[in-house]
Formats: sequence, structure tokens, C-alpha cells
Amino acid sequence: MAIAGFHGLEIGRARLQKIASVITPRYDIGKTASEILIARLAGKDAPDSVNLAYQIYYGDTL
Repeated sequence: MAIAGFHGLEIGRARLQKIASVITPRYDIGKTASEILIARLAGKDAPDSVNLAYQIYYGDTL
């Protein structure tokens, strides 16, 4: 059985056996979302979707 987490939380790396995790750019997600919202409220064009990079931390559980 494999175990994986999400957001790369530090608690998953503090264990003896490191938990695999998908690390998302949480700050960039919030910043981009707020920029799109502000643009739309101002009547400007804004993208319908945005791809932001993520990383996979394999740890010891996959």
C-alpha cells in the first residue's frame, strides 16, 4: 500500500518515514486568483484557467 499527502506539509517530512506528497504553490494560487478576480471586477479580460506548476515529493511511502 502507498500513502501520499497533499500540499507538502512539514509534518509529513518530520516523521522517520517521509510521506510522499504533491506540493502545490499555495501562495501563487491565491495571488493569481485575486489578480483574476480584481481584473474581472474592473471589467477587464481575465483567463478562464491558469496552470501553475506543482512538484511531487516522493518521500518513502510510494
